[in-house]
Amino acid sequence: MGIHMPKVIISEGFKYAFRGVEVVEFEASTEEQDIPEEVADLAVEQGWATLPPSEDAPAVEQGWATLPPSEDAPAEKPAKRK
Repeated sequence: MGIHMPKVIISEGFKYAFRGVEVVEFEASTEEQDIPEEVADLAVEQGWATLPPSEDAPAVEQGWATLPPSEDAPAEKPAKRK
């Protein structure tokens, strides 16, 4: 069985030392990259990388998720007249 290599999007380049001696540099990119799981976990935890959106995730537009309105959501207030 091989090493699990999750895909991440590296937003901030960083260096990682495997076994404390083998230093590898990971460069920032907008493309998904396969990296070892232990590196991916650390990079995501530290904010250097993000997981790509899954196909099941809601669509994101300008940083906000576009979700269907909730039945429990309060009604919008009418605009104030001047």
